[in-house]
Amino acid sequence: MKTISAFADSWRERLIEGIGIPGDSETVSYILLGLAAERYPADATTDAMARFLKGKQLPDGRWEPLAHRPPLEASTLVVTAFAMRSLQLYAPSPLRAEYDAAVKRAASWLANQRPSSVNDDLVFRLLGLAWSKAARADVEKAAQDLIALQRTDGGWSQLASVGSDAYATGQAVYALRESGAAAAADPAVTRGVQFLLKTQLADGSWFVKTRAIPLQPFFESGFPHGRDQWISATATNWATLALARAK
Repeated sequence: MKTISAFADSWRERLIEGIGIPGDSETVSYILLGLAAERYPADATTDAMARFLKGKQLPDGRWEPLAHRPPLEASTLVVTAFAMRSLQLYAPSPLRAEYDAAVKRAASWLANQRPSSVNDDLVFRLLGLAWSKAARADVEKAAQDLIALQRTDGGWSQLASVGSDAYATGQAVYALRESGAAAAADPAVTRGVQFLLKTQLADGSWFVKTRAIPLQPFFESGFPHGRDQWISATATNWATLALARAK
């Protein structure tokens, strides 16, 4: 947490000027949500990050991804749900009403989306509706849309054209539990958990093959799985979150 907060602080002046951390709104949102998970208190840096996000919101309430690197940077629904949640958690107190208005615009945009079969979109529409305290019927309908895509092996897939994996399954199980739309004993949750337990490797990680076009030279982070380590690390995080919330 100290390392990440120091990194964010090194960007504070640039964020105030509207210059984003590489990855732009998605990166800023991921950092804020990670800090919030560790109960990091609001400070001048989180204020700057929240200000940057609010400035990037489009008039209809959405945010747009900066790059196309699926699945992490490809979905308007994902970045909108994440940015909205970040503003809920880290809006500067003196400007709370102004930020609440931005959150309401985002919630309205999310409520009017009808994603089809891209797992990320279905997951984050469900999370966005739950975080914005949408009507219970709308949250439950979004959950059923997600459950409908569960495979016979208990997992979910990123796209209809590929197999189940820990990234999509971890997200789905986490979203069903985080939204309150499914209990731990719900068959969709228990089948998803069993898929994750069956596919975890001996070293504790999960392997997922990348489908993003490389934009920078490969370098080793220390996580397993070579050139597939970035999405595998993300999948391992989602799978772990899912198992923790499925209790």
